[in-house]
Amino acid sequence: MGFDTDVLIIGAGPSGLMLANEFEKHQVDYQIIDQSLERSHYSKALVVHSRSMEMLDMLGLADKFTTRGLLIKNIELYYKKERILENDFSLLHDDTDHPYLCIFPQSDTEAILERNLPPTKVLRGNKLLSLHTTDNGTIASIEKEDGRITTIKGKYMAACDGAHSRVRKELNMNFKGKSEDVHVMLGDVKLNNLQEKNKLRLISSDAGMMFLAPFKNGYTRVIAIDYQKQDMDGEVDLVGLQESVNKISPDPLRISDPYWLSNFTASHRQVDHYFKDGVFFVGDAAHIHNPAGGQGMNVGIQDASNLAWKLAYVLKYQLSVNLLATYEEERKKVAEDVIKKTNRMIRGITLQSKLGISTRNFVLKRLSRSLIMKKMISKNMSQISVDYRFTDLSKFMPHTRRGRQAGDRVPNHHNEEFHLYEKLRAGKCLLLMNIEDDDPDIFCEKVLPAIEDFNERVGGIISPYFIVNAESWLPDKHRSFLIIDRNKEISHKLGLKKGEVIVIRPDAHVLTHLSRFRLKKLAACLQAQFG
Repeated sequence: MGFDTDVLIIGAGPSGLMLANEFEKHQVDYQIIDQSLERSHYSKALVVHSRSMEMLDMLGLADKFTTRGLLIKNIELYYKKERILENDFSLLHDDTDHPYLCIFPQSDTEAILERNLPPTKVLRGNKLLSLHTTDNGTIASIEKEDGRITTIKGKYMAACDGAHSRVRKELNMNFKGKSEDVHVMLGDVKLNNLQEKNKLRLISSDAGMMFLAPFKNGYTRVIAIDYQKQDMDGEVDLVGLQESVNKISPDPLRISDPYWLSNFTASHRQVDHYFKDGVFFVGDAAHIHNPAGGQGMNVGIQDASNLAWKLAYVLKYQLSVNLLATYEEERKKVAEDVIKKTNRMIRGITLQSKLGISTRNFVLKRLSRSLIMKKMISKNMSQISVDYRFTDLSKFMPHTRRGRQAGDRVPNHHNEEFHLYEKLRAGKCLLLMNIEDDDPDIFCEKVLPAIEDFNERVGGIISPYFIVNAESWLPDKHRSFLIIDRNKEISHKLGLKKGEVIVIRPDAHVLTHLSRFRLKKLAACLQAQFG
């Protein structure tokens, strides 16, 4: 059948818009539909974590977030008036260019992502009515804003339509999980006497838990769990939220001017499979969990980045569809781990027994004294600790004794000559070979023909670069392939010894890292990844 688009994206939230921006980078034809007539004006998700900032950096969009967002480095946890933990994200300064929490309302995130797309790519007021899948693609029945019914045929579909996904229901996908039996109230309000506006604060008491996150225009996100309102019916109002704040807060806090009030019962759920009959599930359509740690939107953004380059390579270069199976293998476990961690977090902060509270407080105060443990907590929350070493493909790849291994995240590395994430904006895999002070002409003559042959057979998906110590070694005909690393900073950060090769995927994870003695296995590694 003829196709209207390569990929039809259902849902113009952060996941769908991130996927679309990635497709723009890879020059994949796509179309987004969303039943809403306009973007939501509510803040919803507030935190953009370090790893998501890195993904945005690879799109050239990170500066738009850092210049407008509130960059917060500290989270404090209190029991009544006693501070039992302070975590400092600036401890990550050696691990990422973004050692902070970027407080940025979801409505603004969506605005930046949508404005970076051609205006015709997002069709609002278009509601998915039904879905039919074939061996060759998907057919979506759409109700347009004026009531007309039309169809859109795509080679693939991406379900980015949230926790109540219509696509998931159309395909009868299980969304397994359960309620966590914790009722949560939240409000974007103004506070009369919030003293520190550059920190996030979580306050636990015998009456409940409260989280305070200042963001923009004098507003603060207040999240409250009131133990006496766990059977609450109906919507939350300002009076009810103030009543709970009064009980939980050790200091007087008066809230006013509500911009958004909401409430929900926390739960966690996940689909059995992230791909079915030509349809991929991304973000909240694939997994949901409680809001502890601000993980949800960030997991969805990273789902999109993981899927986009794989789908682009299959569509553009006719690579094996086996590459698409790695999306589920990699991202499903990440969401499973987030569900477990957020469930433990909300259980921990809502303990009500005296023994449980005293044990928790004792442990957290001990952790607060250890820089190693605080850094580990920050890495975990910021999602820069996520890797794919657990996959079959990563285990298949040869390993060096030291340095980054297959599946590891690669942080940005840059100097005056080279900016890793800028190179990844082209959407290609990077092959970096450290030849230090050897004659690069010899390596270029031996390695470049092999890479050129691979690119000719598969598609131009590999960009090779050779890391050298001094400019004096640069032959003119190979100048564009060379990176000057005079102080060995780049090779050191990559863990790349002389003669070694590392291949970095478009989403800044290691495909393979080979010692100089195992370079003959490079072709087999590329074949295993790309088929």
